[in-house]
Amino acid sequence: MGEPVRYAGFVVRGLAFLLDISFLWSLKVILIDTVLDPSGLTAQMSLVLMISLYFFLLTSLFGQTIGKMIMGIKVVHPLTDKPAWEDVLLREVIGKVSSVLILFVGLFMIAVHPRKQALHDRLSGLCVVWDDPLLTENNGGR
Repeated sequence: MGEPVRYAGFVVRGLAFLLDISFLWSLKVILIDTVLDPSGLTAQMSLVLMISLYFFLLTSLFGQTIGKMIMGIKVVHPLTDKPAWEDVLLREVIGKVSSVLILFVGLFMIAVHPRKQALHDRLSGLCVVWDDPLLTENNGGR
């Protein structure tokens, strides 16, 4: 990434997450609650699997979840631009659990870190940046 990097901050990332949760809640109602007893263990395990796959697959394949797409931000590796699936797995599973484990301190790191990285970003070596198609088109499609 040769152009200046614009890191996405706490508010835009929070809004993207709220959009993702809204989308996932709708999927839960349609796919899980209509088929399974919502209070049952199978439904709860299905929900955890659905959420995990959503964040892992979309971030691995596109660098963005639906919420990030709408907000115009994406997850990147600082050197290669595209995050490796191993880094995404570390970020989305172990990293996010670590970020919220102690009173959400890992998330509030976004507000004070120079590259606006949460604990899960730091653990995985990834960053969340603004996805500006005009910048990438003018610089050879990077």
